[in-house]
Amino acid sequence: VYQSDGTLDVREIVVAGSGKIIAGSKSAEINNALVKPSSRILITPTSETNLVLAVTGKAEEKKFTVSAAQSAPQDIIFDWFMINETPEVVK
Repeated sequence: VYQSDGTLDVREIVVAGSGKIIAGSKSAEINNALVKPSSRILITPTSETNLVLAVTGKAEEKKFTVSAAQSAPQDIIFDWFMINETPEVVK
């Protein structure tokens, strides 16, 4: 957030990690106490797959779920990156 004097005020919490959808499964749960309904969570597969991965659920202050439309034929390893923005306070 840029202030009126031009300074940048960073009000974000960024967290990253890795996860795995096990072969034969459609999803993986990532436990994280910082998850919010407004969290932005980006997923990048790091093992080869033809399946599209998506964040399909968020349980506030508990976990989020990464899923594929069908069962994984082999383990799918992925990295995740979560950003939580703090609402700007206007004075």
